[in-house]
Amino acid sequence: METSQEKFKALLEKAGKLFRSGAPLDAASLLWGELDHSLEHLQGWALLSDLELELARPEKAVEAARKAQQLAPNDPKILFALAAALRALGNNVEAAEHFDAVSKAFPQSAAVWSNLGNAQADLGRLDDAVKSYNKALEIKSDFVEARTNLGLVLIAKGMPKTAEAEFEAVLEQDLQSLPAQLNLGGLALAAGQKELALERFDAVLKIDPSNHVALYNRGCVLGQLGEFAGAEAALKQVLAQTPDDGDAQAQLFHVLQKTCAWDELVAVKANLETLTSASLKNDARPGETPFMSIARSADPERNFLIARAWSSEMVSRLKPLQTKFNFPEPKKQNERLKIAYLSGNFYDHPTAHNTAGLFARHDRDHFEVCAYSFGPNDESPHRQMIESESDDFVDISELGDGEAAQKINADGVDILIGLTGHTDGSRLEICALRPAPIQVGYLTFPGTCGGDFLDYILVDERVSPPDEMQFYSEAPAYLPGTYWPTNNNQVVAQKPSRASQGLPEEGFVFSCFNQAYKIDREVFTCWMKLLQRVPESVLWLFRSNREAEANLKTEAEKAGIDPARLIFADKLSKPEHLARISLADLGLDTQVYTGHTTTTDALWAGVPVVALEGRHFASRVSASLLAADELEDLIVPDLKTYEQLALDIAQNPDRLQALKGRVEVNRSTSLLFDTVAKVKALEGLYQSMWARYCNGEAPTVLGGNSRG
Repeated sequence: METSQEKFKALLEKAGKLFRSGAPLDAASLLWGELDHSLEHLQGWALLSDLELELARPEKAVEAARKAQQLAPNDPKILFALAAALRALGNNVEAAEHFDAVSKAFPQSAAVWSNLGNAQADLGRLDDAVKSYNKALEIKSDFVEARTNLGLVLIAKGMPKTAEAEFEAVLEQDLQSLPAQLNLGGLALAAGQKELALERFDAVLKIDPSNHVALYNRGCVLGQLGEFAGAEAALKQVLAQTPDDGDAQAQLFHVLQKTCAWDELVAVKANLETLTSASLKNDARPGETPFMSIARSADPERNFLIARAWSSEMVSRLKPLQTKFNFPEPKKQNERLKIAYLSGNFYDHPTAHNTAGLFARHDRDHFEVCAYSFGPNDESPHRQMIESESDDFVDISELGDGEAAQKINADGVDILIGLTGHTDGSRLEICALRPAPIQVGYLTFPGTCGGDFLDYILVDERVSPPDEMQFYSEAPAYLPGTYWPTNNNQVVAQKPSRASQGLPEEGFVFSCFNQAYKIDREVFTCWMKLLQRVPESVLWLFRSNREAEANLKTEAEKAGIDPARLIFADKLSKPEHLARISLADLGLDTQVYTGHTTTTDALWAGVPVVALEGRHFASRVSASLLAADELEDLIVPDLKTYEQLALDIAQNPDRLQALKGRVEVNRSTSLLFDTVAKVKALEGLYQSMWARYCNGEAPTVLGGNSRG
């Protein structure tokens, strides 16, 4: 007669055969039907729990493990199975408790310590997780999974360099480790090492040609490197696998926007709009970034919702790092305020060009002025100027976000001015960690951050009218004239000849040096009409990329314009660029995302600009600049008026000369180029912010018509 033990053994063998033959559900059903509560079935329940985890049914896995626990409440192996099931179910607190209990029973088990680290990481207990992973690696130094997870936790702790060393160690043990290569690629990309990042992602694709993550990241990197054909191909490969991938759809949209591939943009835009709407409806972060949103849609409410979703996701991701910083007692009103400008663009970059004049002009009796830089040091005059004119210039490029925030807090910064916003590589995370008692958004990103970690945004009433501030998460601090800073000591090189720039000696020169992604079909059609109506005229554009140049020439030909009348200019040093702009007769601005630095450059070079005033911050910047330069008559409400005004100026030499005369005079008299006045206005707002903070008052509207 068959014993109960023999029956149990036969049951396990039958379940094993079913599992190996590709019928795991049948194996699970068999065990659920045959196992009872006798002690000899203990290992059967444990096996069933493991099987249910394989089937991705964590609730049933927990049920089976609990039945085993009833038979052996303190059996470490059963506790381990239950902890694994609980973690899969998302019950991380209880899972961590059980793994901790198992670690005491099996202190020399690397697997137990590794799993305990996983559960602690799930709970955001990052320091504890690091200790557990290190314990696992002390026991088993070649434990690839533990070392990989340690690297991930170190990234979450804001320690990229330490994480990088762990992933490199993984590759020494396993050259085929895809997670290590992918994470090293992500770290390289975050550090601005695009070529290295590309090498990492390509290494993954050699092993797994259809790897979704590597393909997506490859597309992003190639797009940033300006290799748009490759970027487009990679992103389309991702979308062939997963058509509803909102991140890939958004990146593809931006690539096509940058290359002016307007025919393809129609379908991609419709798909992106659908995916973005679905994400917002589900309170999820859309693939469309806040920057993409303001560059394609002049809807301030939509822009705000997308920015809010991204900031919300960022804050949630940073929760393990969010140690509440302590701030010193508020300074007395007569003590110097320590203000700090935070940017990754303190080099030969428009941000540096525009802000370089601020640092030396701050009143040192009342302000200590610092700069925190996380960008490259190109040793350019702009970098050197900001370094020399700051009281303290701190390079935080080697620090993680958490470390950088700790540094800013330890340095006692009173007001942190983030010249970042939702732009690529902005490290807005540093601001999101709230290292300073007052935090302000300014300049680089023309829109709201959408989060509660910036108290104020420096704007003017043209770009951010008071009746639209419900679409901002920050309180507005209004600057007089325009919010835009300029350096009125910018050097202009010797004016070149038209021939040296490929321009005709005679004929009217329209110009637009905005990046190609700002050019849309509507405004380009208007430009082509101007070329048709102004014989011998040319359109002088910035050469953003070869694909955009080819596509714009094709569009010109479709409009009946000789493509040779489109002349493209390469990048030059700032003094040389300012000198060549003066060869243009009239600047033509873009529509949804208007000129910022390009408009001020044109005006500084003596060239008037015709600009539209749109419906959101990014589409109103040129209007703000022109108004501050006393050129209100060059601001128009629609494309029809835009075309007529530009045509009238082009056909009326006397009007053009009068305009150029005004531009030249205004360079030394208008608010736009009064850097001293701008600094004084900024300082007044900083002091008002600080006074409210000292009085325990919440941020409110400052400056403008509503003074706080």
